[in-house]
Amino acid sequence: MITSFINCFIKQNKLFLCITLIGMHKKLLFLLLFFSNITFLFSQKNEEVGVLFQKSEETLFRNPEQCLKITNHIVHNSTTPNELAQAYLLLSKSYFTSGKFMLAAENILLANQQAEQSSEKDIYIESLLFSSEIYNFLGLYEVANQHSEKAKMVAQKDKKLEERVKTYLYFNTPDNKHKRSDSNLTNELNYSFLSKGTIQTQLATEYLSQSKLDSALVYFQKSIDNNKAINVGSYWEMITALHFSNYFFAKKEYQNAIEQLNLAIEKGKLFSNDYFQESIYEKLSKNYLVTNNIIKYRELNQKAMTSGSNVSTELTLATNYVIEQLHKVNEEKIDKARTFQNNINWILATIASVLLLGWLFMKWLFATRIQYMIDIISYLKLIHNSETKTEINERVLLKSISKPKEIEELLLTKLTKFETGEKFLNKDMSLALLASQLDTNTKYLSEVINKYKGKNFNVYINELRINYIVSKLKTNPMYLNYKVSYLADECGFSSHSSFSTVFKNCTGIKPNVFIQFLMKDRNENNKSSAA
Repeated sequence: MITSFINCFIKQNKLFLCITLIGMHKKLLFLLLFFSNITFLFSQKNEEVGVLFQKSEETLFRNPEQCLKITNHIVHNSTTPNELAQAYLLLSKSYFTSGKFMLAAENILLANQQAEQSSEKDIYIESLLFSSEIYNFLGLYEVANQHSEKAKMVAQKDKKLEERVKTYLYFNTPDNKHKRSDSNLTNELNYSFLSKGTIQTQLATEYLSQSKLDSALVYFQKSIDNNKAINVGSYWEMITALHFSNYFFAKKEYQNAIEQLNLAIEKGKLFSNDYFQESIYEKLSKNYLVTNNIIKYRELNQKAMTSGSNVSTELTLATNYVIEQLHKVNEEKIDKARTFQNNINWILATIASVLLLGWLFMKWLFATRIQYMIDIISYLKLIHNSETKTEINERVLLKSISKPKEIEELLLTKLTKFETGEKFLNKDMSLALLASQLDTNTKYLSEVINKYKGKNFNVYINELRINYIVSKLKTNPMYLNYKVSYLADECGFSSHSSFSTVFKNCTGIKPNVFIQFLMKDRNENNKSSAA
């Protein structure tokens, strides 16, 4: 009976059931098409972004303007922390290669903020390592070290990333430069500094500083061959040519040195980086000076001074910006700590109020147990007092930790005042005497000079004296007529020979030769003004 009824119903409603099934298929088909299109669009967008990143990285060391255009486009069209962190990192590197250090610092801070939220640890590590490079370049060594240590922490428990950080720091640590000759890196540029050049260039420069000219030439040639083999870009070629000129200058092959510096100018045209232009023009002027080309010397020396002024301004702006941002971060941390402390105080006050009310209620309700309750309250107060003492001890400890930093800053201020005066001209000036004048001890003063001035006490004092006498020679014509022995005595040297040695180390030429060039330059200026 039931079976026949169902068969009858199906026959009578066959058309209706077919239409219903077709409708359901259409809905399913529409949903499938919708989700497949969304998936396709997302994958297409990811592919486009990947292509743009590849193009940006390819143009970073060849065409900085093109790199900036592509990367800015990525920034304005990206929403994920991964893409934004990578884009800001590229922007920072691009601005650094163009000598715009403040913008480089600004974008590396943005890269760190995005990378911290990123799911990709390698992006965060790259951002931290480049931050360390920038802060080292700006002289903010403590901040740079903090970022290096943070990179180590992020890379923990990932052998590949740990090896990446370890290798990067190893190849950019001065103490390890002599070991780099045995290295074969698959991608040398990953371990190169934008301010120093490739590993081979840095190694050649290190050998050159040790007067090992043959070894320096080997690694300069390796750097040039590598640059050509992998087409690294004109930026790295500029740095190699710049440092290679020092080799020819040391060999007294001044024409070859000039050719390398002109090559550096040609390779660096697209970047307009005043930091490197100052160095190039300064070295060119020295080469023309020793070849008696005074006109070229004056022209290039003026260009070096102009670039140097621009670099000084840019570095000051970048350093001030970083310090300001660090202060903001510290203030935010302090505000959060204060808010947390206020919340704790409110909770403690609430707890104390509840306890007090409870105590009063229990006293009223259980008069016979008053002494027992007093003992409990005394115990709670004892715990509270011990916690308060612990907090006070922690605050005192924090203040004592911060004192050395304050003492360093005070000592640096005193050193700056010392440099602007003339006390360093005193022949009896010594580390002990200066420490006494600055109200400190010799060990601490020596550590501060080494840390912040990058030199020992003797080099520090001698450079101040040489800079003083050079300034007098340039600004006061009377000094050009004095004997070298008088000049040595004037700026605090006890002997003629030690003065000449230090003068040549600082300026590159002997004092007699330097005076002759200044006199020749002055006579030519007088002739031209008389004409």
